[in-house]
Amino acid sequence: MVKGRAGFALEFWKFGVYLMIPVGASIYWNNPDRVKANADYWQFIKYPPSDPDKVREEVKDRIQREKKEREQRQAYMEQMKILQESAKRSRDNMAALQEQEEKDKSSGGLWGWLGFRKNAD
Repeated sequence: MVKGRAGFALEFWKFGVYLMIPVGASIYWNNPDRVKANADYWQFIKYPPSDPDKVREEVKDRIQREKKEREQRQAYMEQMKILQESAKRSRDNMAALQEQEEKDKSSGGLWGWLGFRKNAD
């Protein structure tokens, strides 16, 4: 702390600043119009719609939308199941064809053993 008259002047100045900042902020923000304007501008508070009919309509719309999404999801699941079954059948058919080709290539009997095998082309 600074001694002498300069020290007291500095202390009074600091004390005034420490008091004026909260007092000034209280005076500034104590105006209800200013609080409302800032709340509207920064949207600190969002109130639900005050009209009960709009709320009912929004709830009904949301229920219908969720029902539609559920139906679409169910249809999608059914399509995926059909596609998976089709892919499984296709893989089984390809495996059967490959087995048949291998069997045709390997079997030639006596003529195949002598070098007269059938060409798969």
